[in-house]
Amino acid sequence: MSQETDTGPDEVRQEARVFGLGWILQAGRDLIIHLAVDFTPLVLAVAAAALIAGGGWATVHWLIPALSPAYKTQFLIDASADATDIAGALRTAVANSGDDDALGLRSFGGECGRDGNTTRLVDFGTGNRSRIADAAGRAPAGGRPTLVKGIVEAAGDFSGFWPLRATQVNRVVVVTRHGVDACDAEYAEDEIRQRIASAGLKIQFRLVGYRVPEDQRDRLSRIASAAGAPEPVFTETPQQLRTALDWLTNTEPVRTNAYEVIRILDPTAKRVDAAVKAIGAGRLDVAERELDRAGTGDADAQLTVLADRARTPATRDIHRRAVGLRDLQKELVPAARDLLDAARSRAVAPTDYTAIADRYNHEVDAMNRALAALRLTLPKAPR
Repeated sequence: MSQETDTGPDEVRQEARVFGLGWILQAGRDLIIHLAVDFTPLVLAVAAAALIAGGGWATVHWLIPALSPAYKTQFLIDASADATDIAGALRTAVANSGDDDALGLRSFGGECGRDGNTTRLVDFGTGNRSRIADAAGRAPAGGRPTLVKGIVEAAGDFSGFWPLRATQVNRVVVVTRHGVDACDAEYAEDEIRQRIASAGLKIQFRLVGYRVPEDQRDRLSRIASAAGAPEPVFTETPQQLRTALDWLTNTEPVRTNAYEVIRILDPTAKRVDAAVKAIGAGRLDVAERELDRAGTGDADAQLTVLADRARTPATRDIHRRAVGLRDLQKELVPAARDLLDAARSRAVAPTDYTAIADRYNHEVDAMNRALAALRLTLPKAPR
């Protein structure tokens, strides 16, 4: 049975036979070594030199993935006006971020054509939450909104000598009080498209507007589109701003990881579905082949990342449900094999598979409802 959800493509319920989910945001590996942030560059340099001397393969295939964070987030804040509320919202967002997230901070605001109209306040690193919050609170306010220059330079911060790019998502989260750029308004969208493309990697952009004047909101939407971002989240109150920034920083990645868990589990469920259908049609050879290929989706790495991010009751519930789906799926293949064995021996078919599939369906439906409810917690001010 096909059903619509907020995830995009139709999803197929298992109903004791069928299950399928095909929605994905961005896949990636998650192999992390925990290092104090101040020592990571030194360790990388020393280990890299040793590995290069011994062979480049280990550097590319072991060292760099091992040190790379799952998420790498650059916050870009508007310092052309009073940023007190923005700094407060940012403090909440970074406090709730994953322990292994690499975070950085840049501001924009200044005079057109002059150095310093966008400033990198905190370099990427883990364990730097308090530094980011303090730097945002100390950022001097003033100048003109150099939004385009800030976005362009924020994208460029992901480049450099051996940058540790994220294994899952590289992203820039912009918080602005303006929807227009004071210096490059006419060519803003083209400049952003060209410079992001030249960065040479996929960067996810999210924009939050805080008390953006009504007549500037359409322009900010066009800037978001040029950056490949969804519609900006417009907020009016400090509480809306805190909720929106925390949602984009922490809740959205939870949804991403949850859907990735489902994507990993999906091929096994489809194979089991095909096997059970083949048993019903008397094609026991086909059923055997499908079950041999079913395997078990290895979602443990994604579940580890999800556990690290689950800091609220709602997100911990998502993690619990994802673990439950993984555990239930481990029961599906043996139950389907019992059906196959019964068909071969012409014995009475066991009922375990039907019961497990029904529980699986129930959990899938509950997960979809929980993820949809999580999506609705993102505030939006009326436009």
